[in-house]
Amino acid sequence: MTVKCDVDCDKGRELGCQTFCCRLLVRLEPDERPESKDGLPAPGFVDKTPDGYCVHLIRETGWCRNWENRPRVCRAYSCNTDDLLQVAVREEFTSLVDLLKKAQNMFIPKETYISVPYCSDGDS
Repeated sequence: MTVKCDVDCDKGRELGCQTFCCRLLVRLEPDERPESKDGLPAPGFVDKTPDGYCVHLIRETGWCRNWENRPRVCRAYSCNTDDLLQVAVREEFTSLVDLLKKAQNMFIPKETYISVPYCSDGDS
């Protein structure tokens, strides 16, 4: 399957990102929320698995099973503009909370920043 993407997620995982973006809280816009089936308000966030990953992450491949229909916030997100990437590629972490705690205690000079390579058009 070929998709157009901002960054090469396989290369990011090789760098050690640990797919941290798939642990971030994804808020749905009102028009992206599923219709309520029980009269309660529709959920405003993408569900997570018990260990904190997005329910759409395919663990074996690191791909998104909802890629074509992913929320706008996921479409606009680029890990290379997120300072958490710098912590994720340097430190092992067990959860988003753990990553955020480690980020509070780290100073990473800009000149040492690591970037995930960008995909070429037509690359997956």
